[in-house]
Amino acid sequence: MQKILVVASSLDGYIAQRRDQVSTAWTSEADRHWFGQISKEIGILIMGLTTYQTIGRPLPGRRTIVLCERGAIEAPEVTDFSLTSEAALYQSAGMEVAAMLQLLEERGVQRVAICGGASVYQSFLQAGLVDEIYLTLEPVFLGGGIQLVGEKGLKQPQKWQVIERQALSEQTIVFHLRKE
Repeated sequence: MQKILVVASSLDGYIAQRRDQVSTAWTSEADRHWFGQISKEIGILIMGLTTYQTIGRPLPGRRTIVLCERGAIEAPEVTDFSLTSEAALYQSAGMEVAAMLQLLEERGVQRVAICGGASVYQSFLQAGLVDEIYLTLEPVFLGGGIQLVGEKGLKQPQKWQVIERQALSEQTIVFHLRKE
């Protein structure tokens, strides 16, 4: 199963100015449109509870899995996940990420989009659970806020190879990367 991290970053490396801010509050219309396309194409989104709460609802045309403790949201548990189900929202109910990914793969999932926030990005990267990254670079300095991999950073440097660059507009670029 492909695990794809999808993120928008400012020029100074921030994904939001504060925890309760959705990235689409500061990203371009081109990025918002592109995110809608790529997330629908992948079809299954994984995100943390704070990110889900900033969005406030499951996104149409996609299944969303929220990493949280049992009962944090009103949704079936990921152990009930089915590609044929109409459910659009699931909770991880505290299930370990590696076990959850294995379960999804056993249920026929071929790709997932890891959609934030910083602690989710950090944990997936730290555990080596990311195969590809779509990084939208927006031409803005936020001047502070939430860093891509949080304040703790990563224990070891990671090298990624740009395999494609896509201009979403004259100002906004998406880099498609794979781990070297």
